[in-house]
Amino acid sequence: MQDSPREFRFVTNCADYQALYDLSQTDAEKYLANLNSLAKGQGRLWITGARVTHLHDGAVGGNGAVEWMKFSVEIKLSNPN
Repeated sequence: MQDSPREFRFVTNCADYQALYDLSQTDAEKYLANLNSLAKGQGRLWITGARVTHLHDGAVGGNGAVEWMKFSVEIKLSNPN
């Protein structure tokens, strides 16, 4: 797939999730400023295969759809300090 790998970050505990969630609801600038320090987990996703319908083949509202997808994921957790 052309856009693989896709990189992502994620929080690894409930307190950091709640802090980022609260900031996302109230202050986008602070959310972005704190994202790297709170989202300590990281990973990559590779889409290795997929089958999709095209826009004109879709049964619902003219939209295409993903019929199936195969992927690999790499997850790295931060060291607990």
